[in-house]
Amino acid sequence: QIALSLEDTGHLKPLTPRHRLFYVYFPTQEPVPIPCLIHSFFQLKPARTHFYECALNEWLCEQVVSFLTSDVLEWLKSCEERSNQHLKTALPFLLIPSYSSSSAAELLRNKLLPALKNTAFVPTVDYHKFVKPSEICLIPDALSAQRVGVSLSSMFSDKSISEYFRTDCYFPAAEIQQRPDIIKLLRAYGAKEFTQEVFLAILDGEAQIHRNELHWFQNLYHFLRNATYILAQHSKKSAEAFVAKLKQKKILLSMNYQLYAPNGEVQIFLPPLRHES
Repeated sequence: QIALSLEDTGHLKPLTPRHRLFYVYFPTQEPVPIPCLIHSFFQLKPARTHFYECALNEWLCEQVVSFLTSDVLEWLKSCEERSNQHLKTALPFLLIPSYSSSSAAELLRNKLLPALKNTAFVPTVDYHKFVKPSEICLIPDALSAQRVGVSLSSMFSDKSISEYFRTDCYFPAAEIQQRPDIIKLLRAYGAKEFTQEVFLAILDGEAQIHRNELHWFQNLYHFLRNATYILAQHSKKSAEAFVAKLKQKKILLSMNYQLYAPNGEVQIFLPPLRHES
């Protein structure tokens, strides 16, 4: 049995390690590495507070992992009632285990982590889809909506990114970017990175697609100004190299909706470099 604790709003309640425990009818002193309560017929030491190291407990942890990544996962994904919609946003935070000094928690963690590699539990933008870690395209912090002011997911389509990587690829939900432990795990499991090269490779195609959408180009120029400024703060040389490549891209929209390359008008994209301060 697995039990979740919910707020009155329907959000997942973050249980502290002191309150999320393994149960065998009564609570043990073994913390669960994910924010829920787990009850099963675990083999306990005589004091009934800690696990024995035995094959049965290993097998039970494997069953817990199977249950989490199948029945529980599908139930969370299919939550359609208004009060349960928030559970979808909690999915990656529920399944990715924290570190723990407890042997029982470590046992479950070691069983759960490998299973997540091929499990579609990572939510995409707006939680429209759940995909495997290898199908996510991570946004670097320097290009995040918080830093740049424009969401990459609002500018570039999943299709464009997938065509570049020759495999299905999606932007993750924004909440994921705020959790370094989740990002680290996704990288280890093959998540793609949205680099300068990816950006430049798909820019021409996206500009052609949106050539009749003035607002899209306003977002693009806003993004370029801020992103290049952030890049210049780290390395003026890198920023200048990026702009040199950008000059060849047809991204200037004329009044008759034709696209042209900047042709050396660097100041449009890189005003901070005109001032050494």
